[in-house]
Amino acid sequence: MINEINKEILDNFYSRALFSYLRCIGNPENIFLSEEIGMNISKVLTKNDTVSIKYNGTNLENFVIEVKLILLSEKGLELGYFTSVLDEKQNELDDFLVFK
Repeated sequence: MINEINKEILDNFYSRALFSYLRCIGNPENIFLSEEIGMNISKVLTKNDTVSIKYNGTNLENFVIEVKLILLSEKGLELGYFTSVLDEKQNELDDFLVFK
């Protein structure tokens, strides 16, 4: 359970999301991504966006943490986003890679 949020915790969430993003784009099954966005996927820049904690109803014991990174071209154009989803124990549940 998260009782307090500070910069160190946020930095850790963003670092973990970046690691997940890099693992995702480095997966051989995702070789098509460069073609899909019309540029080398390894040239895409990331920018920390938001960390959201979401509860289901009034149960305070179970929640998810969503960490969102904005994906940018080298010229600063927003290409999409990557979201890493963690459970209340900070285990990775899922991730989403979305291009505009």
